[in-house]
Amino acid sequence: MLPKNDYRRPAGLYEFGSRIYEEFLFTGSEKKLDDAIRYLQEACDCIFNSNALLHRYQRKAYIENLNKAISIHEEVVGRTPMHDATRSQRLDNLALAYRLQYQRSGPESLSKALRLAYDALNGSATQPSERPPIHNNIANLYGDMYRKTGSMEALMNAIQHNANAIREGFWFPQNQEGMLGYFNSIQAHLRQRFRRLANIKDLDCAIYYAKTAAEETKNDYCHGIYYSNLGSLYYDKYLSDPGSVKHLDDAIVCKKRALKLASKDHPERSEWYNGLANIYHLWFRNSKLPPHLEEAIGYAHEALESTYAGDLRLGNRLNSLGVVLNERSQLNGSRDEADKAVNYFQRALREKNSPPLERIKAGKRGAEVEIRFQEWERAAVLLAEAIDLIGRLVLRSNSSDDHQHNLKQLTSLGPLAASVFINARKRDIEALQVLEKARGVISSLVMDSRTDITELQEQHPDISSRYQHLREAVAASESSSIISNFGAAPNNAGEFAPTVLQHECNVDQLGIVEDQIRQLPGFERFQEAPTEKDMCALAQQGPLVSYNITQHGSHAFLITGKSIRVLGLPNMSIALAEEYISSMPTGNDDRSLRRDFKVISVNGISQPKTEKPSKSPVEALRLLWTNAVKPVLKDLNLLRTDHADSKLPFVWWVGGGLMSLLPLHAAGDHHTSPSDSTMSYAISSYTPTLKALQYLRRKGSNYPTSSAHKILVVAMPRTLDEIDLQVDQEIRSIQDAATPATPVEVLLCPSKDEVLEQITTASVVHFACHGSSDRFDPSDSALVLGGEKRDILRVKELWPLDHRLATIAYLSACSTAETRYRRLIDESIHLVSAFQLVGFRHVMGTLWGATDSAAAAVAADFYTNLFQEMDTPSAVAKALHLAVLKHKRSRMVVDVGTNANNLDWVPFVHYGP
Repeated sequence: MLPKNDYRRPAGLYEFGSRIYEEFLFTGSEKKLDDAIRYLQEACDCIFNSNALLHRYQRKAYIENLNKAISIHEEVVGRTPMHDATRSQRLDNLALAYRLQYQRSGPESLSKALRLAYDALNGSATQPSERPPIHNNIANLYGDMYRKTGSMEALMNAIQHNANAIREGFWFPQNQEGMLGYFNSIQAHLRQRFRRLANIKDLDCAIYYAKTAAEETKNDYCHGIYYSNLGSLYYDKYLSDPGSVKHLDDAIVCKKRALKLASKDHPERSEWYNGLANIYHLWFRNSKLPPHLEEAIGYAHEALESTYAGDLRLGNRLNSLGVVLNERSQLNGSRDEADKAVNYFQRALREKNSPPLERIKAGKRGAEVEIRFQEWERAAVLLAEAIDLIGRLVLRSNSSDDHQHNLKQLTSLGPLAASVFINARKRDIEALQVLEKARGVISSLVMDSRTDITELQEQHPDISSRYQHLREAVAASESSSIISNFGAAPNNAGEFAPTVLQHECNVDQLGIVEDQIRQLPGFERFQEAPTEKDMCALAQQGPLVSYNITQHGSHAFLITGKSIRVLGLPNMSIALAEEYISSMPTGNDDRSLRRDFKVISVNGISQPKTEKPSKSPVEALRLLWTNAVKPVLKDLNLLRTDHADSKLPFVWWVGGGLMSLLPLHAAGDHHTSPSDSTMSYAISSYTPTLKALQYLRRKGSNYPTSSAHKILVVAMPRTLDEIDLQVDQEIRSIQDAATPATPVEVLLCPSKDEVLEQITTASVVHFACHGSSDRFDPSDSALVLGGEKRDILRVKELWPLDHRLATIAYLSACSTAETRYRRLIDESIHLVSAFQLVGFRHVMGTLWGATDSAAAAVAADFYTNLFQEMDTPSAVAKALHLAVLKHKRSRMVVDVGTNANNLDWVPFVHYGP
């Protein structure tokens, strides 16, 4: 007999136990599983391949089984020589154990699992036949990562490893069941990608793989899994083509067959019950037949009861049951039923191991139920908890695309919460703060990574150094992900998912350090949203106005140097705001006169923007003035006519939402002369959030009055596939207006790379070119550059830049301040906000298409005005105001009628402090 610590000692009993374990895999027999565990434990004296214990954990959720399995596997790996033929399999088994632990813990377990799996894949003793299942295991690890973090990079890596498993697995046809397992894995990840990108080819491929696996497997344990997955894909197929009821029938047949095939304690039954609940709920929404709803409720209960505490999917199960119970309460008017639904939503909201997005959705759903019964206070509690989770949601993503994907599922959460707080009679500042927390979330992350910390460095250098290191690491991870190649998967153990995993760990550590900083005297509000005192301080230069229009009320938050208050707007509503938006002018109907590249891509096909206004633009501006803007200025005591054009008070329009799509600075009755309008009483500026305004104010002034500051002009007189622009007047006006000591550099038809290289060398940049606003992905909105080759400078490519000397950016192009993607409207993602994040305190842009003549005229007058009083804090906003006002007066006539060309002065706006 070999020594007790010899890893070969248990070989005989191990083989016997393993054979019984294989019989369990095909029969699902509980007795076989018990026998396998007993023989393997006896054989190895706790030094064996413990997949049996892992299955016990999966079936019963006994955490002691999982912990014991991990200990056993670690012991086995530790005693196995580097070149032993069994080492790769044992490493892979340990990786599986850590994968299960990750589903109940943090990123460290997944990091260990991936490292071990890559060690197994690239081990010197790893045989070709062992590589496919290891690839598949790695794919599943990345799939887990995607489900928890939403990282698209993780999902693409999962699919890449699935493909590797299938490709390499074809060389070993004897392992048919293994290949079907790879098919099952890739279908799940293709389904996730379909849900993210809506490419029907992904769904069709997933159905092929799932159907093949379900029809060809002889493995009893997997049979039900494969049929259930096929049913889920038919459900998605119906959603993509609601006219085909057959897909819904097929989904139900597959799910029920899965339940019939599987044992009563199969660990995936919870998932199958939940799938059936979703299908019957959808069927009820279409049929309105109560029996379908009762089926949904029954299956939702079964799903919840078979989900163990701590499961990542528990929040989803609670959410699903809450949704169908709420449906029944609406059907029968039962308050008791509604209370039960709220209880489940509340539990889901507070289920700490569930993904943040699932929890936030639960909070919103619970609040919506409470709102039905006018329980404003209870709704406010749920919404406050949900909004506090938003920071955790975005910080667990790895790219701007991931952030947008998550946030667009929370559209209007902030405005809803603010309205609920107002109706609950919360303090006005509390309502405004909850609104601020839920908007500009992506830009807030960037600002936090660039906020000046000089004071912290001087008083607490050690913790400042740790904080600086962590925030730079987080920012670098986010920036690199913007330009990463998602199609490339790691090839060796040293390259396993460093971006996503290390990012999660860095984010956790960053949060800990921030909490430590907030314990220091004088830093209690470090990196947090502005307080009431901060907000009032921001209004010392002029009042701040933030609109909030929802179905539960229309209000304006008015911030002055002394107070914050809410003004009700009884004559405003969502319907009226939408009507005004649809009626706004979009420049001259002749596109040949516009700096517009307003051709939006829909599934690769260019689509022109088409909107039919219900009112003339002039009438819409008059009603906007009467119902929304004039009441605000009146309450602020700004309706005074004793100011010259250059001496008007300043006002800042804050925030996203529907009102951000309207030209508040141009609202007025333009039939009168002089017009009764915003421009008659105040000089307007815009800011996405109060935090953004505070961030820019703290940057300080850096005006271009010496040779240390350069003005960069990017001019595109010719653009491939676009009309030519008259840019000479703008170039000359800048050169003439600049002081002799300030150099002006002109780039004619440059490439994107040339612009990115030069932009951080200038304190003032001026773009005279075509622009585009992407209707479906605002971060793809762009400036059109290039000479012989067309080049696009997108918003997402500007985000990583950090230009400390930047002051002014003038974007003389179309739609640079336009946000038309409604699901991200509170994020204010457009070219103007992107340039502010680069570092430019003041940015001039356009709300929609601008005519070539108006763009040139306004820009020329802007620079003439600017250099006359450059050193005053209000110089930039005033310069644009006077330039627009001059052009307006040159275009207006007594009877404007509906001639949109006379309103070509409207789209020009100033964003800044």
